[in-house]
Amino acid sequence: MDQFKVALLLVLAFYVGSPDVVNADSINQMCSDKWSNNYEMVNYCIKNQRDAKSNLSRYSGQIRQNCESKWGSNYEMALYCTKNQTVAKRNVRNTNTDEVSQQCKSKWGNNYEMVEYCIKNQREARSSVNNTSKDEISIFCSRKWQQNYEMVDYCIKNQRSAKESINRNYSGSKRSRCESKWGTNYEMVEYCIEN
Repeated sequence: MDQFKVALLLVLAFYVGSPDVVNADSINQMCSDKWSNNYEMVNYCIKNQRDAKSNLSRYSGQIRQNCESKWGSNYEMALYCTKNQTVAKRNVRNTNTDEVSQQCKSKWGNNYEMVEYCIKNQREARSSVNNTSKDEISIFCSRKWQQNYEMVDYCIKNQRSAKESINRNYSGSKRSRCESKWGTNYEMVEYCIEN
């Protein structure tokens, strides 16, 4: 870094506020690396990072540690992560415990945003699966994907679409051979017919 840039960063650091030297250096370096010669953006970045660092100090615990570990000296992202994970943790804690919530917690651990997202999507898919007609397709998909309701729902939709396509577009001995080989796996029957 040339001397002019170092001098300018020191002036900007003083102008924005006087943080700890180590943290000022990491913030200054990150902003300088990101915005190079756009000194207005370097200044803006430094101010926002310092504000975020100050706000982040209001949090403590494992969520903050995880977010800081993930985002390092990018305090804006660490703060964003900490806030979102904290809200998601509260939402997960307030949800009913069932096999879906237990599976999602087991799969995603302390990534509370993903736990919350998983619970929402799995419950919506479970509702869709429970409201679908019980036939060879729903039985096939339920056996294949068990309690992964998103995949059961996805499988049912794709298998039904493939079955409709087969009934609409194909007949003859090739169809019969493929149906004998793949049974109720209509996606594979359709693939077999087409190839």
